[in-house]
Amino acid sequence: ETAMKAFETGADRFCGFLDRLAEKIVCLDNTMLYIGPPLVLGASLLIGTIIKFGIFDVLPLVVTPGSFAHMMHLLWALLLSVNVLFHYAMGVTTNPGSHGSDVYQKLCEEAKSRGLLKNLKPIILPRPGEWSKCTKTGLPKPPRSHFDKVTKRLVIQMDHYCPWLFNTVGWANLRYYMFFQVYLVISTLYITFMTFWPFVSVVGAPTGHENDEKVWTLPNNSTVLKPARDRIIFLFAVSSPVSTFLFLFLMWNLYLVLTAQTSVEVQINKLFQKEAVAQGLVFTNPYDLGYRENWYQAMGRVSPIWHVIPSRHMPPWPPYPTMKGPYSCLHRKKPAKSDKANNHKDQKKMGHAEWVMNLVTYEKSSLASSQ
Repeated sequence: ETAMKAFETGADRFCGFLDRLAEKIVCLDNTMLYIGPPLVLGASLLIGTIIKFGIFDVLPLVVTPGSFAHMMHLLWALLLSVNVLFHYAMGVTTNPGSHGSDVYQKLCEEAKSRGLLKNLKPIILPRPGEWSKCTKTGLPKPPRSHFDKVTKRLVIQMDHYCPWLFNTVGWANLRYYMFFQVYLVISTLYITFMTFWPFVSVVGAPTGHENDEKVWTLPNNSTVLKPARDRIIFLFAVSSPVSTFLFLFLMWNLYLVLTAQTSVEVQINKLFQKEAVAQGLVFTNPYDLGYRENWYQAMGRVSPIWHVIPSRHMPPWPPYPTMKGPYSCLHRKKPAKSDKANNHKDQKKMGHAEWVMNLVTYEKSSLASSQ
């Protein structure tokens, strides 16, 4: 108990320091907010330009128009384009779960009916499953929620503010944000693959002239004039480096989803882990239910087809595994791999709430017996 109090005190002081530091650079937050609309407009124009150049200008040069291969490529390109545009638009326009949303109101009403909103305290770093009072808005602060200093909103399961979306990434739009990246990575890799050999063919000297204009010949013997050549170079020059960067960024965000963390929580959990080691304890992420369940918790327990066909289904309710009050995420003995495997098997047989409560009871009894 003494170790836990010392740990929480140190964590509160650290977060208080970060909060005061953030107040001094509020001008950066304002800048991030102001550049949002131009970035959204620029991104939309860039995506539209790439779709137009790729489908209507370059694809007919690479694949024989009217052929079966051309029809398959056209359908594939249209599927990617629709998904990129749909998930981007939904990521921009969907409320992430801020304190003015219906999602927040519903969560507060359920918490009130369970008596979780009584005597809330303004805790900077509440324990897992604990409701507190937001120090910025004065409103009830659900577990896993944070105050976004850019949009000045309290957001459920806040990940970060994305200027390219002009929106905060949170519980309600995380799926749109993730699948926008997924389809953007697939699209840029596809464009890179389709334009690689045409790019190699047109960067050299022209192979001839037609009506006093330079002509380049592609591997399939199609002839390309300068306007089409410039578009091939543009598509390859944009897609090849962007696909690499986006792939690495997607892998990072996929790691966060599969480990039940956000960009905010991964930093907090690092602090927890460091302090736990100093106390001779072990920290476990209480929201981590295993890779598969973490995916379902964020993306929804639906058929994979609804990740291919644009869908507006919401993630499972509630936004976090249900817990009967707060508990410590520190314990003395690290569970063996066999114990973890059994926990995941047990979780499949029972609901999230019951499984988490059993795990909480196990950790509490383990910590008490070791003391």
